Amino acid sequence: MRSILDTRPKGAPGRDKPVPYEKPRRVRLAPRMTQPTTKRAHLLIDGRVQGVGFRYSTSIEADSLGLNGWVRNLPDGRVEVVAEGPEVAVERLVEWCRQGPRHAWVRDVDVVWELPQDETGGFGVR
Repeated sequence: MRSILDTRPKGAPGRDKPVPYEKPRRVRLAPRMTQPTTKRAHLLIDGRVQGVGFRYSTSIEADSLGLNGWVRNLPDGRVEVVAEGPEVAVERLVEWCRQGPRHAWVRDVDVVWELPQDETGGFGVR
């Protein structure tokens, strides 16, 4: 009678000695790292957005979201914003820009999604 503990084929040397059963090793895979998707948004904000603290408020909001990029006034009265970082944070900033700070009146926000350019150095006012 063949022992459950013996895994060697019949006729193999040392067959008469029971060999302990070794459980097959389970290979553990590293947990899947879920990196937040990096996004870059280029915004042009139209309305009463200059002279109301829009750039300063945008930089405070972007810093609190951990974004990189910049904000600046344009000669035609609009404000331009480039923001890069985790997808959720960039989308939150875009939604915030649709309202702006308390004294701003936002008429329109044009958003162009661009390829990330690994912008570093935080968020600044130009």
